[in-house]
Amino acid sequence: MVTFQLRRALTCYHCARAAGYLIYDATGARVERYEPAPGEARPMVAPNGRLVCRFCQGPFYQSEAERVYPLEKLEPEPPRKRGRPRKHPLPTPLIEKKAS
Repeated sequence: MVTFQLRRALTCYHCARAAGYLIYDATGARVERYEPAPGEARPMVAPNGRLVCRFCQGPFYQSEAERVYPLEKLEPEPPRKRGRPRKHPLPTPLIEKKAS
C-alpha cells in the first residue's frame, strides 16, 4: 500500500521568510513533525501560544497542502571490482576429507 503525507509550508505574513514545513498525516488532521527550511531558524512561540517569526515577530500562514511520498531507506551496494571479468574463472580449492 502506498502511503503519503501532507506537507504545508510556513511563511511569515510580514517579512515573507520561509520558516519550514509542517508534515501532517494522510488525513491532514494531525501534525506529525516540523522540518526547518535550509538556513532558517525555528519559529518562536508567542505569549498567546501562536508561532511567530524570529526576525520580525510576525504571524505565520500555511500554504496549500501537497502530497509527499516518503522514500524507503536503501542500503548501498558494495563497490564492484574494477576491470573486466575473467573469461575462465579460477578453480575453487577442494576441501579434502580425512578418512576415519
